[in-house]
Amino acid sequence: YQSHDKVPEQEQLVAAGCAVHAMQMAAFAQGYGAIWRTGDFCYDNGVQQSLNVTDGNDIVGFLYIGTRQKPLADKPRKPFADFVSYF
Repeated sequence: YQSHDKVPEQEQLVAAGCAVHAMQMAAFAQGYGAIWRTGDFCYDNGVQQSLNVTDGNDIVGFLYIGTRQKPLADKPRKPFADFVSYF
């Protein structure tokens, strides 16, 4: 994180998450498969030391990119009206 009067740490973290999401979408657009994982490794001191993550910084996740072995199955789609409301 960088100390900034107009960009608090929370917004910097969200921006990092948006960047990872954009990289994942770019991988999909190129025909690759990708999955973004967080979990215990993001918070593990040994992993952070191995990756030279300094104090005041966080790991937002790990983006795994590779060649798909098989097509993904389509999941049944739920009606959006069950989750959307208008006001």
